[in-house]
Amino acid sequence: MVDSDWKRLKTSFDKNYYKKKIQPTVEKIQEIVESIQHESVHHTEAATLDSNLRLQIMEQSIGKVHDKLDTLERMGDRFRKYSSEELQEIARILAGRLLNDAELQVQYRRSECIKLCSRKDIQSFIEPLIPYMEDGREEISRRLGGLTGQSLPGEVLVSMQKWLQVPSSRMIWIEGSSPDFYASNLSLAALRLCAICNSSEVPSIFVFCKNRYKFQKSRSASAQKEASLVVLLYSIISQLACLIPPEFEAVKKLDGWHFNQLDGTIDSAKLALDIIEALVSLQLPSLIWIIDGLQLAEDRNSRSYLTRLVTILRSHQDGNVCFTTNGSSRALIQTIRKSERVDASPMLQGRGGRVLKGGLQIEGLTGRFR
Repeated sequence: MVDSDWKRLKTSFDKNYYKKKIQPTVEKIQEIVESIQHESVHHTEAATLDSNLRLQIMEQSIGKVHDKLDTLERMGDRFRKYSSEELQEIARILAGRLLNDAELQVQYRRSECIKLCSRKDIQSFIEPLIPYMEDGREEISRRLGGLTGQSLPGEVLVSMQKWLQVPSSRMIWIEGSSPDFYASNLSLAALRLCAICNSSEVPSIFVFCKNRYKFQKSRSASAQKEASLVVLLYSIISQLACLIPPEFEAVKKLDGWHFNQLDGTIDSAKLALDIIEALVSLQLPSLIWIIDGLQLAEDRNSRSYLTRLVTILRSHQDGNVCFTTNGSSRALIQTIRKSERVDASPMLQGRGGRVLKGGLQIEGLTGRFR
C-alpha cells in the first residue's frame, strides 16, 4: 500500500477529520461570503433608483452562494478520500470561485445602481437663475471709454503677464486703492485678460461685479452687497454648468432640490457654495478664473461666504485665478498669500488717455494661456 492510500485509509477512520479539516474551511468561506453580502447590501441601499427591487435581486443572488455552501457541508464525507494537502487545494480553488462569483455580482449590481447625471440636466436646473446673470463687463468698458490709451504701473502689468504664462496652478490678487470708484483701470486690465482667454480658446470663468443690479430689492448698501454676492455665486454656477462633463455620476448636491433653493437671497449663499464645490469636484478642464470687483460683494454678512469661495477655488489645483479689486478686501487678506498679492496702490485713474509716468499701456498685455 502506497503512502497516499494509507493516508486516505487512516483519514477515513478519523471521526474528527471533518470537524478539524473541512468545517474550518467552510466557515472561512462563509465568513468571506457574508462580508461580500454586507458590502453588496450597503451599496444597494445607497442606490437611489428602485433600491428595494435591487436589494431583493442581490439577496437572491447571495442566497445561491449559501446553497453552494450547504452542499459543500453535505459533501463532507466524500472528502475523506483526499489527503490534507489535496483538501487544502480543493478549498483554495472553491473559495476562489465563490469569492470571484460574489465579487462579480457586487460589481455588476454596483454599476447597475449608479445613477448618472448629465450636463443637460444641470443646465435645465439653472434656467431660473437667468434674471441674476447681470454681467458688468460692457458697463465697465463703457464707463472707462475702452482700453485705448489706458495704462497701469509697469510692475503691475509685468506681474499679470507672468501670471497668464504660468502653466501651473496659481492665484494672484491685484489690489488697487480707490474704493470710492466703481471701476478702474484694473477692471480694464481684467477685461484684457478675458480677451486673451477668448483668443487662446481656454475654458474660463469671468465675473465682473457691479455697484447696482436691476433685481436688488433696495438701493441700500447692504442690498447692493447681497446682490453682488448672489450674482457672483450664481454666475460661477452658470458658467461651470457649461464646462462639466456631458455625463457623470450623480452627486447629492447637484439635484433639482438644491438648485430650487437658489432664490436670489443671501440665505441661499451656503447652498450655492455647496453646488460650486460639487461642480468643481467633477472632471473639469484646466480653468482660468478672472473675478473683478470682489470688494463690491463684501461686508460682514458676506465675508465668510467669500472666504469659503476662495478656498474652493484654491482646491481646484489645475487652474489659474486672478482677482482684481479697486480697494482692499478682508476676505482676500485672509485667504491670499503675500507672495500672491500685487500692490497697485501707486496707480492713478487714467483720464483723457494720459499715460502714467513709468506706466505701460494695458493693450500691451499680450500672450496666450498655456
